[in-house]
Amino acid sequence: MKLSTLLLTLFMAMTHSLMAAAEVSSTWFMGLNPLTMIKTDSQATGSYAAGDGSLMGSFEETNEGLVLKGWWQESSSIQSCGPDNAWSGSFIFLFAADGRSFIGDKGDCSITSDNLNVQNRTWEGSLMEGMVFENPYPGIADGTSCEASVAANLDIHIPVASFQTTDETSNIWADLEYKGIDSDGEHVWRLKNYGNNQ
Repeated sequence: MKLSTLLLTLFMAMTHSLMAAAEVSSTWFMGLNPLTMIKTDSQATGSYAAGDGSLMGSFEETNEGLVLKGWWQESSSIQSCGPDNAWSGSFIFLFAADGRSFIGDKGDCSITSDNLNVQNRTWEGSLMEGMVFENPYPGIADGTSCEASVAANLDIHIPVASFQTTDETSNIWADLEYKGIDSDGEHVWRLKNYGNNQ
């Protein structure tokens, strides 16, 4: 993932009402079966190799932490529930406080995600690469704040951000320069400068 993409994603989470949704991709280690998820605001879709599997769900902030609830399907399983009766069952993931791992459970179509127990650990994952999955609306659901300075010309200064690579996480600052609206009507920022926080 490019640093400019990551920083723009961080900004969009802080000011989600100003811009269209950004897609963030992450790969999660689940034994021999990596899971690739794409997160857009409070929604996620994913795919994994076993059974040509896929999932879709919505994030919720709960007292336990960030939860993803939704539907899963595999080609070898009967699909008779969820949206358009295209899914094999429900699932729930509970993300760790740092957003770098999850535990989860899944059931067939007779069980809703509200009746699953993440402590069953039917699914467990740890971040291999990509964006950490934390509260999609910082400062709204969990009572914390996430600050950035936005100038009158819409340039942005982000004093603290986490930058995740495959090998490490860095604490950085960044300046984004507002470039205007592109041909698709999307607001565009360019990474102007960044550096490590000491």
